[in-house]
Amino acid sequence: MTATSSGLVASSHTLTLHRNGTFERTGWSGASMANEIGGSQSGVTTSSNRPGASGRYKLSGYRLDLTDASGRTKP
Repeated sequence: MTATSSGLVASSHTLTLHRNGTFERTGWSGASMANEIGGSQSGVTTSSNRPGASGRYKLSGYRLDLTDASGRTKP
């Protein structure tokens, strides 16, 4: 009996900084998996978009702080 398994994970994230001090963040993630056991195959594929975010940014030296529309700041 032969058993094989394979998988793939991919993601893309984009952060756009505008000169007026605002930012936009978008992205997606996906995964795929396949199995074969004794000639029987099964698999699953899934993907989703990351919820977009926007707000204001502040650059201070090497530190970038992002403040979203709800007021939360992430360094």
